[in-house]
Amino acid sequence: VDLSPMPSDSHEAWLKDKERNAQLNIPTEPADPESARDLPAEGRDTNAADPTSLYSWENDPQLL
Repeated sequence: VDLSPMPSDSHEAWLKDKERNAQLNIPTEPADPESARDLPAEGRDTNAADPTSLYSWENDPQLL
């Protein structure tokens, strides 16, 4: 696999690079998991007033 970037030294080259694999750029169906069925239209509020209510730092395996 060649991961080197394509040389975009002109606007035409940039447009050509942008059009590459355009057939793969199709929208997909949105995910509809069971856990999200009861959410309101505005979604889940992830800005908790007390962030410690979301996890227990005492049981965090990544905490050194």
